[in-house]
Amino acid sequence: MQKEDMAPNDMTFVGMLIAFCHAGMIKEGQELLSSMEGGRLEKALDLIRNMPVEPNAYIWGALLGGCKIHGNAQVAEAVGKYLLRLEPQHGGRYILLPNIYAEAKNWDDARMMKDLMEAKGAAKVAGLSVIESKDSRDCKEYIS
Repeated sequence: MQKEDMAPNDMTFVGMLIAFCHAGMIKEGQELLSSMEGGRLEKALDLIRNMPVEPNAYIWGALLGGCKIHGNAQVAEAVGKYLLRLEPQHGGRYILLPNIYAEAKNWDDARMMKDLMEAKGAAKVAGLSVIESKDSRDCKEYIS
């Protein structure tokens, strides 16, 4: 569509988000939402709320990432509520939301999210990368 200078419509975005979700292409879904103009995050929120399938945490997480990139704390708050309901123990949500609030100088909500994380016992899990050589005996794991 970009090569043909065609603008995607609402259904194009929904279809692509669903396809990325079903294919496990989370990064691509996040890039799609990030490519939307910052002022269109509200429209993305409406699209996701009205998808023909139930949006999962990956889709909501992609939109939250778009909110972070474009500094939209208002949409991030709505998205965060869905995510915390879907994955109440996912520590990453409790990290990203206070950061969005802090960037918006909303210190009270940033502190509230950190307190909520502590109260729920949610923790940010360290990333894990695996490097494998031709000889599988040399496989090593690294925590990043």
